[in-house]
Amino acid sequence: MSLQPVFTNQLNNFTLQAIAFGQMWGNERDIMVFALYGGQVGDIAALGNHKNVLCMDDPSSGTNLYRLEDHTRVKTFLVPVTKQSRPHQVALLEECKFVVSGSDHGIVYVFDRRSGKIIDKLRVDAREWVQTVAAGKCSGVSAIFAAKSRDLVGTNKIFVWRKKNNQRFAIVGIACGLLVFLQLFVLMAEMTFMYQNVFTTRM
Repeated sequence: MSLQPVFTNQLNNFTLQAIAFGQMWGNERDIMVFALYGGQVGDIAALGNHKNVLCMDDPSSGTNLYRLEDHTRVKTFLVPVTKQSRPHQVALLEECKFVVSGSDHGIVYVFDRRSGKIIDKLRVDAREWVQTVAAGKCSGVSAIFAAKSRDLVGTNKIFVWRKKNNQRFAIVGIACGLLVFLQLFVLMAEMTFMYQNVFTTRM
């Protein structure tokens, strides 16, 4: 694979913090650039093209969800602060259905995007910061990744959580399997009856 330069744009008096691809208007392909000293906003976290939203952490207010088309803040997801405000990464999961956020007390929070309610707390280590999180799919199953923030001494574990299969779906699957088996059994019984009574009588 060879990379080809597309364009270069110089920004003066600008300390780059993060770059993300976005879709601001229609089918346009945009590159969004975020400055380090442009305000109290922290780390750019996730860009959801499915819902045209941007999610980022603001240490002064919490994890914020913005609408890209008019830059309006739609919702704030409050993450408890037990030590001090520091930026941490957030991520969007399952086409923006869920918002995932780190914390200063070893817990990864999973919020419902629409209601803003906490639907899960994934525990890492109560003594450590969790500033690094990511979300995606592994073999078609939703997964959340997180790592503790610590000194570069020794090893550091990367924690991975996978979404459990819905028990209701499993029960429905078993019920459907039994129904198919029952239908096949009835069909075989009908064929046997026809063979014994119809074809045997004609013979």
